[in-house]
Amino acid sequence: MFKQAIKDSALQPIAPDINLDFWKYQNQKEFNRIIEEDKKTTIQSIFELPKFEAHVRRHEIIWRKHRKDFNTFEIEYLEKTYLEK
Repeated sequence: MFKQAIKDSALQPIAPDINLDFWKYQNQKEFNRIIEEDKKTTIQSIFELPKFEAHVRRHEIIWRKHRKDFNTFEIEYLEKTYLEK
């Protein structure tokens, strides 16, 4: 828990409800590696999004449905066929 000095000797907790999970990353190198992996995953997903969008759009046209009207099986089929490409 972080403490903030408000007077000479009085301390007041700052954000006592936040669980920051610092104990998981006691090794700074491991923490940095995890952050870099997360950045790579985010960047890859940004580049994959337009491809998946085009895949869904193509099936919207074929099935003559809007994506919000797709049922569970159709959504699973779209994900499966996209990953197989």
